[in-house]
Amino acid sequence: MWGVVSEAVASDGRRVAVKELHASLLGDPAARARFGTIAALLKSIDHPHVVRVLDYADTAGRCVLVLDLAEGGTLRERAESIAPETAVAVMLAVARGVERVARGGVLHRDLKPENVLFTGAGVPVVSDFGMAEVVSGRGTLATRDGAVLGAPAYMAPELVRSEEPGPETDVYAMATMLYELLAGRLPFSTEGDALAVMGSHVREVPDDFLTVAPDVAPAIGGVVMRGLDPDPLVRYRSADEFGAA
Repeated sequence: MWGVVSEAVASDGRRVAVKELHASLLGDPAARARFGTIAALLKSIDHPHVVRVLDYADTAGRCVLVLDLAEGGTLRERAESIAPETAVAVMLAVARGVERVARGGVLHRDLKPENVLFTGAGVPVVSDFGMAEVVSGRGTLATRDGAVLGAPAYMAPELVRSEEPGPETDVYAMATMLYELLAGRLPFSTEGDALAVMGSHVREVPDDFLTVAPDVAPAIGGVVMRGLDPDPLVRYRSADEFGAA
């Protein structure tokens, strides 16, 4: 969607991740300006549940982020074997990371299990903050040049409608991930193409969580379903509020 990722070795011998903005975006001055603003913010953040940006550069026709390398794989890779208590703990960690970056003025807008990584010690960390904004700006168009911006299965209705996102947009994605981890399936069908999946988030009601996951505590089910409400004003207003619930 926005670029390529590779592994490298820093001058001090550390293994790092290098993320480079796609060449098609380098000719867009606005995208490059957003990259610099967001990269500077992310570099200033040191939080245990946010992948740390070590450095960034916009030079010689390249926009590059250098980040800590999370060696423990992704949440997607662990999803099928994760215990319910661990799933809740992971989402609490995700919520804390999302809240910290949101307080700096950047929403994630593309939360999904592939963007939740684990350190070598097993600590959950969230990656790819702000990349959707770098590509599309504050506008929330679901597509750019025919490509879907974001993961349709986790996309809040307001993003599908190209409305202004807010912290509640990331709450929706977190609630979707928690639903999936605890129920073993997503709240909406993923059949059809990306636009069909996105449309289901606008037109349909998610399957009741306690019906598909009857062994999970009702209080947790209530949190998940409120987080999935199609109206952002009904959802939890922040990642912190979602985590506290």
